[in-house]
Amino acid sequence: MVVEHDFDDPHSELTVTVVDAVSKAVGVSPADVVPRVNDHVDPDALDRIFRPRPDGSGREGRLTFELVNCLVEITGDGTVRVYNT
Repeated sequence: MVVEHDFDDPHSELTVTVVDAVSKAVGVSPADVVPRVNDHVDPDALDRIFRPRPDGSGREGRLTFELVNCLVEITGDGTVRVYNT
């Protein structure tokens, strides 16, 4: 499953995008995924790592971690890929 996170929306959090994508990939409620996020990644740090710079330019990079039997890959352009493991 591939989803795009909208960094231009100030009310959109990357962690929420990840939780929604993982819950859809494994067929569970987002409420079942949220408690397990902290076991694998710091949600605040995740949001800060990929947040656009103060001048509005994007970030580069890639972060991969496991969450609820999925491999989650996030890239600086806002692409979130979720692979069932």
